[in-house]
Amino acid sequence: MKNKRMKIARIECDLTQEQLAEALGVTVGAVSKWELGASVPDISLIVELADFFEISVDVLLGYAWHSGSMGEALERIKSTLYTKDYEDGMKEAEKALKKYPNNFDITYYSALVYEVGGIEAKNPKDMRRALELLHRACELLGQNTDTEISEISIQMQIAEISLGLGETEQAVSLLKQYNYGGTNNAMIGYVLSSFCQKSEEAMPYLSKALIANMTELLRITLGFLLAFWDKGDTAQALDILEWTLGIFRGLKTGKETSYLDKMEAFLLPIGAGLFAYCGDEKEARVYMEKTYEMVQRFDASPCYTMEGVKYYCDELEIAAADDIGNTAMESVENIIMQVSTKDEKTGEILRTIWEEIKSEKANA
Repeated sequence: MKNKRMKIARIECDLTQEQLAEALGVTVGAVSKWELGASVPDISLIVELADFFEISVDVLLGYAWHSGSMGEALERIKSTLYTKDYEDGMKEAEKALKKYPNNFDITYYSALVYEVGGIEAKNPKDMRRALELLHRACELLGQNTDTEISEISIQMQIAEISLGLGETEQAVSLLKQYNYGGTNNAMIGYVLSSFCQKSEEAMPYLSKALIANMTELLRITLGFLLAFWDKGDTAQALDILEWTLGIFRGLKTGKETSYLDKMEAFLLPIGAGLFAYCGDEKEARVYMEKTYEMVQRFDASPCYTMEGVKYYCDELEIAAADDIGNTAMESVENIIMQVSTKDEKTGEILRTIWEEIKSEKANA
């Protein structure tokens, strides 16, 4: 192992290897070998080096006293994941595993070090050690208190390692076995098309993943809009709104109406509300006019299938549903009510603009 501390001490003293060698009466090659870990100084020289650098021998040798507690052992293992010192992490892991062989946290995070280190270095031996430990972690899962770790998440790690080992069929089998609620659809589609050359089989999985992620994006955007509103950060709110609308518009086919139109109609009134909240009623009206056009188009020819969504090609047609309103018009008016609950003054401005637009269009 390289003596990093010796090299750091030399550099801190602003010395070259040649200067240190001369001061100690040794060859430059000897100093180079010490720093590379190819050899170690004689014990008398170690003491002399420590005295020369004015540090203790244990610091010079990079020795640190480790507490025997399990918690500290776990923290040392975790820390190597952040610093990417996987070699040290594996050594810490093996020491901890000998001492605490039946502890879930030690087993799981040791597996994680081997998994990440093995995948990054493309080292099959380390990846297989990760598999051993992950299977053991499943046996100890009853001890787990982290809600983000479950049998499903561990099995997905096993699938990812299997991919790294070239065991594609095993990976796909696991992904399908633990595909609860379609959570693995995107990964299954990716693996089938990228590793198995099974594009036709991949398409339904990719299609379902696309629709699920559209819905998730809508929820994420609505959440961010309201959170940024609460923080008074309307610039960020409007930025994510336009970004999401751009994605939805880009997914529309040439079909006259699409369920994406109704999704857009969910978002536009909130954008109008943000402008109204900032005192820009003119821009709020622009957004509400866009909303009215979208509502009229959708409600004239409602579409609850994925027919108008690009790339979707699953034979099993999905019928979209939401709890915001039976029609686009009802959805918009419900959203205006929600805005009113959040900020009564803003809601009143939106209601006034909306009623004016409806009246104008009806009389046109």
